[in-house]
Amino acid sequence: CKDDLVLLPKKLSRDLGGIGPLVLCYKISKSINIVDVVTMETSEIDSASYWKNPFSSLITRPQAIAYVVRNIDNADFDVNESRAAKRNKFKFAEVEVQRYSEVGVNDQTYFSYTHLGEMLTYDDTVLGYDLESANFSDEQRDLLENKKKQTPDVVLIRKGYPKTRAKRKNKKRKWKLKHLKADKQEDIDFLDHLKSKAPKGSKKAAKHSKKVKKEEKSIANKNIDYELFLQDLEEDREMRGQVNIYKEDHFEEEKEEEEVKKT
Repeated sequence: CKDDLVLLPKKLSRDLGGIGPLVLCYKISKSINIVDVVTMETSEIDSASYWKNPFSSLITRPQAIAYVVRNIDNADFDVNESRAAKRNKFKFAEVEVQRYSEVGVNDQTYFSYTHLGEMLTYDDTVLGYDLESANFSDEQRDLLENKKKQTPDVVLIRKGYPKTRAKRKNKKRKWKLKHLKADKQEDIDFLDHLKSKAPKGSKKAAKHSKKVKKEEKSIANKNIDYELFLQDLEEDREMRGQVNIYKEDHFEEEKEEEEVKKT
């Protein structure tokens, strides 16, 4: 998914010219668009390449932590100056960040390279993944070591807007995406059907219970991903321009009520 942190298989990394192995998926379309979190090199993985060398995510968006930019410097050499990624406004920078939750508590900072140099400045909030405390296996840790440069403490994924989100927290959205209710109802109906088919017998019941919990977790993850997608739409004007958005029914009703009160 978009913003997932991935560890590429060795063969795929070689096939892509040695990029990675630690990369961030910054865009998903017909192909997976990735950026090396150390060198900021970019590449694309088509479906054929993916299925030959499949991989899973190391860290996903719900695990992101909020940081505050404490220092930012442009890199001496930016690979994106001569690459297609320049169209995405990528700019290589070296950044020092502090956890948002630790501001005013301590002075601990973390080092990171980022492709977000074009949009970040001092005191901005940015979302990222903490590599130091992430739960990686020894084998994964070995693969993470990028000999080109020092592996960063934190991988920054996108600029954050905590004040904007705080204002919107208890407000209903005035818009919706057309397919949402149908998809949600389909998930609910399937889960209800699954629960109604609970078998008798301890072994079969235990197996069925695991299946139900797995489906519940899958639906919960879908809802989290969808909410994050809606938040992205709220904050990214360019992204909104590529999606069909419709007025929410409750907004029209509230508007009519306000007009009635005024008369």
